[in-house]
Amino acid sequence: MTVKHKSALLARQQAVSACVKRFVGQPLNWGRTDCVKLCALALRKQGHPVPLLKGVRYSSEQTALRRFREQGLSSLCEAVDALGLVKIAPAMAMPGDLIALPTPEGDAFKASLMVVHTAAARRVIGLDGQGAFAVLVPNLELTLACWRTP
Repeated sequence: MTVKHKSALLARQQAVSACVKRFVGQPLNWGRTDCVKLCALALRKQGHPVPLLKGVRYSSEQTALRRFREQGLSSLCEAVDALGLVKIAPAMAMPGDLIALPTPEGDAFKASLMVVHTAAARRVIGLDGQGAFAVLVPNLELTLACWRTP
């Protein structure tokens, strides 16, 4: 294993640890602890900038949706695609990668973004459906998209 490969794996591990520490057990709080902020933390900890969030502030679902639409985005999957990340199969996911799962019908964001916790997305960090962040076992058959982080 090369030094570069070891450092990339360490960065992934540190990103996942930071996400667990910052988010798990926390309630949804728009603009502070939401799925976009979760994924942004994972990306930044792995050295990938998140320009779509630069200067963007919101503190409610309505404001978040307005900021989202101001950028011409129609879904969270489209927003992650705009970051230039490569789509992969969930079975190929490594800790620190991103995954999108569907939200209930009628949700304006059309997905919930999560960070892969365990290889092959066996576990993810995301909203638990009760309004709090947790380490979850996802139904991968429902996956909308999965992206490799740098």
